Amino acid sequence: MFARKNNHLLETLTGSTVCFIYHPVHIYLMTEEFIRYDIGNSLQIPMDPLETKFLDDIQKLTSKPIEWCPIEYPPSTTNYNFNSVDLCEIDGIYRIERIDINEHSIIEIPSSISDMRNIEVLKIHFHSIDSMIEVSKLQSLKFLSMNSCNIHIIPPSIGELSNLVHLSLVSNKIEVIPLEMGKLSNLQYLNLSDNRIKNIPEVIRNLRHLEKLHLSRNEIEHLPDVFDSIKNLKFFDLSFNKISRLPDSYFRCVDQIRLSNNRVEKINFEEKMDHITSIWLDNNQLEEFPDNIDNLSNLSRLILSNNNLIALPESLGNLSLLEELMIRNNKIKRLPDKISNCTNLKILYAENNNLSSLPDDIGKLTRLKKVDISGNNITKIPESIKNLKELNCFITDVTDPQELKKLPFIN
Repeated sequence: MFARKNNHLLETLTGSTVCFIYHPVHIYLMTEEFIRYDIGNSLQIPMDPLETKFLDDIQKLTSKPIEWCPIEYPPSTTNYNFNSVDLCEIDGIYRIERIDINEHSIIEIPSSISDMRNIEVLKIHFHSIDSMIEVSKLQSLKFLSMNSCNIHIIPPSIGELSNLVHLSLVSNKIEVIPLEMGKLSNLQYLNLSDNRIKNIPEVIRNLRHLEKLHLSRNEIEHLPDVFDSIKNLKFFDLSFNKISRLPDSYFRCVDQIRLSNNRVEKINFEEKMDHITSIWLDNNQLEEFPDNIDNLSNLSRLILSNNNLIALPESLGNLSLLEELMIRNNKIKRLPDKISNCTNLKILYAENNNLSSLPDDIGKLTRLKKVDISGNNITKIPESIKNLKELNCFITDVTDPQELKKLPFIN
C-alpha cells in the first residue's frame, strides 16, 4: 500500500470494475497495481458516446480543480464527500453503473445525466438544482437519492422507473406526491421526510412491495384509509406532522407506530394487533388512553410523554412484554396498580406528573433498571423497592435519608 497525489489517474482493478474519484483531499491509500489514463478530454477506454459526454460535462462543470485519484474499490461514500462514477464492462464497453455527486462540488447537474440508460444507482445530495432531473430514460435505475437539492416538484415521469426499489427525496420543498408515484410497483423504500407535503394520495395503496415509508416533518393533516393494501409495510414514520385522527388501516399495517409531535387527541385499539411492538405518541394532545391497550399483547415500548394524560388504564398491566414506559410531562395522578404485572419492564420515566406515591408492590418489577420520578409529589419510597437488584438509576426529589436507604444500591 502507498499514498500519492496525481491529477490524471484512473484505477483499473482486477476484474471488470473501474472507478474514478474526485475529492479535495489528495492522499489516499492505493492498491499497488493500477493503470493510468489521460482524461484531459475523454477516457481512453471504450465507452458509450453518451456516457463519455457525461464524463466530459462533469469535468467542465466542476467548481474546483479536478484531481482524479485512484483508491481502493469499493470506495466508502459514507465518510467522505466526493464525486464518484463507477463503471462496469459489458461486452467490451465500459458503462456507467453508479453516480455519486455530493456537497456542492459541481456548479450544476449536466443534462446529459438523463441519458445514462445503464445506471442503477444515482445519488445527488446538497445541490440547489430546484427541479428533479429528467428520469424517463433511466430504465435500469434501482436506487435514486436526491436529498437537500431544493426540489419543488416530482415529475410525472417518475412513474416510468419500473425497476426502482429505493427512492429518497429528503429535505426538499416538495408539496405534492404525484399520482404517477403509484406506478412504482417494485418500490420497497420511500423517504420523503422534511418536505412540505400536505396530503398522501390514495394511489399509494398500489405500492404493494413497500416496506419502509418515511413521511416525518411534513404538513400532513389527514391519512387515506388505504394501508391495508400495502401488506409488506412494516415501518411508517409520520412524526412531526399535523395529524389529529388516524384510519384503522394504519394500525393494521405497521409494527411501530411513530406519531411523535402531531395533534392526535384520541386513539383506539379495537382489534387484536399482536404485530405492534412500539408506540411513539409523545408530544400530542392525548387526554386519555384506551382501556383496550392490551390488544397489543406484544408491545415492548410505549412513549406517551408530553401529552395531557390524567391516568393510565389498569389494562396496561396486561402488557407482560412491556420493557419501556415513558410518561414524562403529563398530569398523571397515580400509576395503575397492575403495573407490577409488567415483569419485563426495564425503564420507567414518569417525571413531572402529579404522582403522590409509587405502587407498594413495585418490587415485583425485578428487571427494572432505570426510574425517574422527579418533579412529582412523592415523599416515600416503597419497602419492596429493595427487591430491584438490577436497578442502577433512580432519580427522585425524595431527600429523606431513611427513605433513600431503601434503594438496593444504597448501603
